[in-house]
Amino acid sequence: MIYWQDIIKFIRTVSRLNLDPEQRRSIMQFLDQDLPWEQIMLLAQAQGVDSLLYHHLCHLKGAKIPESAWTLLEDSYRKHKNRQSRIEHEAELISLQLERNGLTAIALQGLSVFQSYKFPGLRPMGDMDIMVKVDQRDRVVALLHEIGFRISNSSYPNLFFKDVLWLDLHTHILNIDRIESRKYVFPEDLSPLWDRACPVFKSSGGLLKPDPADNFILLAAHTLKHAYSRMIWLVDLNISLTELITTPSKWDRLVPCAKSWQQEKTVLYALTMLEGMLKQQMPFEVKKELGYQRLGTLEKYVLRLKIEGIEFTGYHIILWFFSITGMKRKLKFLKETMLPANQIMAQIYQESTANSRFLQSMDRIVQSLFMIGNAIKQALSYRLFSSGF
Repeated sequence: MIYWQDIIKFIRTVSRLNLDPEQRRSIMQFLDQDLPWEQIMLLAQAQGVDSLLYHHLCHLKGAKIPESAWTLLEDSYRKHKNRQSRIEHEAELISLQLERNGLTAIALQGLSVFQSYKFPGLRPMGDMDIMVKVDQRDRVVALLHEIGFRISNSSYPNLFFKDVLWLDLHTHILNIDRIESRKYVFPEDLSPLWDRACPVFKSSGGLLKPDPADNFILLAAHTLKHAYSRMIWLVDLNISLTELITTPSKWDRLVPCAKSWQQEKTVLYALTMLEGMLKQQMPFEVKKELGYQRLGTLEKYVLRLKIEGIEFTGYHIILWFFSITGMKRKLKFLKETMLPANQIMAQIYQESTANSRFLQSMDRIVQSLFMIGNAIKQALSYRLFSSGF
């Protein structure tokens, strides 16, 4: 009998560029059963790894796959490949226009790692994420308008579209223009990123890719921001880390870089996720330098819950709370997270009947209390304190 945890384990196994012999055997044994392919496909797509699933199954001789599943996988892969081609073409055009106007931007998330995947289409890309300097933002927006991009909704002034392509414009990795207290989570001054970045494309130098050590930290911060909710982001992390540690410097650059960005815990959490969810071995000395032995019991417990597949929406808030230094900062962060500025409230409640700040605040408080209660209920029902970490 196939259980949901079996499917999760299978999806995690295919969530990598390369399979070792043991992983191949595990996949073949799983495929040799009567499988709920509809659920498998839905989970793979939701996790952003359906192209990786297709890629691995194509290279496993004798894999038993229903024709309907093959068709869906092939169609999905073809769409991802075509979309990546369009995004790459548009990103190269943006890079050229930025350079011509004396501007620069940094590629984030998928746009920063898609070239590291073996074949086009393996890394699904829903949109383009680029980050610009605050003092260059207005000029970049004007440039985007010139080449056909438009703001989709006045409530979201940083989200642009052109035909079927979307572009998310950032001025900070954690969007502190939206939630100012996130500057306690990640430093406000990002100028060192530009000093170490290099061009994404050989044809132009307007769009830059972060230095490998910086990019791992940026990806770790982004993945934590989204509570490690999609496997493709962990694949990005894994690929980024592999590229970093296969350089002559190996692990030597990661810890100093993490310390320079005050992101020791963010990086440690990311390494823990890669260990627990992708079974990657991390040097204990590296974890020790990042403060593994100073992790609290609750931090370890929360990380274990996520690794074991227990889902709730507040993982990132809890872990961010522990990564912030100083109780005053922690409390300010929690307050602004729960009750953000009016502009953000307007975005959250634009389709709600709660049209006053008071009603919106009451609703946010009730939702937060419900989320906390649900999280505690799930955590208590899953006894992990005695299982170690």
